[in-house]
Amino acid sequence: MRYAILIAGLLCSSAFAAEPTSSAATPAASAKLDCVQPEFPGAKARPAKIEAFNKLYQAYGDCVNAFIQSQNAIVAAAEAQRKLELERANAAIDAGNAATAAYKEYAARIELASKGK
Repeated sequence: MRYAILIAGLLCSSAFAAEPTSSAATPAASAKLDCVQPEFPGAKARPAKIEAFNKLYQAYGDCVNAFIQSQNAIVAAAEAQRKLELERANAAIDAGNAATAAYKEYAARIELASKGK
């Protein structure tokens, strides 16, 4: 029902001009994890190789965590943008509804006046 009223309001008003958006309309390319997985030297490897592997394994985990954090930041920014766009859309709907109500009230007054009442 809100959308039908909005459409009627838009037809009766030229106040709603399209505004350019600052963000691109196309989705960003999906990011890829480019962290290098260290090769496990085996359980019977020399202690020096195991120690080197452990350092590389830690670096790999840090890289994965940094990637996850960057993806979470992208999601958070998108959610914030979605919220702003939803608020803007709801404000436009409310303005359209108000314009429709004003138009109907005016048309009713004109109709009464034309009948001499």
